Amino acid sequence: LRSYGEITYENLFKRILECCRVSNVVALNIQDKCENGERETRSYEIILDLKKQGIKFIEEYVWVKSSCGMPITNRPAGCNITEHIFLFSKYTDIPFYPDEVRKKYQDATITRFKNPILKEKCKDYRHNGQKQWKKCIPNPKGAFPTNILFFAVEDMGIHPAPFPPQLPAFFILAYTKPGDIVLDPFLGSGTTILVAKNLGRKYIGIDIK
Repeated sequence: LRSYGEITYENLFKRILECCRVSNVVALNIQDKCENGERETRSYEIILDLKKQGIKFIEEYVWVKSSCGMPITNRPAGCNITEHIFLFSKYTDIPFYPDEVRKKYQDATITRFKNPILKEKCKDYRHNGQKQWKKCIPNPKGAFPTNILFFAVEDMGIHPAPFPPQLPAFFILAYTKPGDIVLDPFLGSGTTILVAKNLGRKYIGIDIK
């Protein structure tokens, strides 16, 4: 928002959530910049500011840029190849459709499925004080999604904040149904609303010009 004048994250998302139905969520993709060798903490300040307004911080997702070119840094730290996506809502009881974003199981996971495991890995694993074993069966739709997302960076020339279509697609599929409305208040090149259209969602895009 550094180029959006007097607009602040706190005011913007408060207004958006005021207009939302109970089930709606806001996904904020942000990367704190570095100045004078120190990384900002603005994103975490935003979380605390929104929580003070009664907004629920649902989850923190991490986008790992699996292909980001030559790693270059002039700081005494490893090259940063991640960005955060923070999920907010007015309520904690929000819709979630994990089957829409499941991925193929890793080979090691398939191997583990062949052997019984302690039910302590699941809920209610004790019966009369005794440990129980259970046989796990792979979900035919794939592994349950995690909060770590691996997507390659899109090459969009001079665009200051490129991201791949798979990134908004994950959140659109996981938290909306066909026919729902997807709002992007920082439209940019229009990646989010294009993905929303292709996935059968209604869409609204806003930008300063």
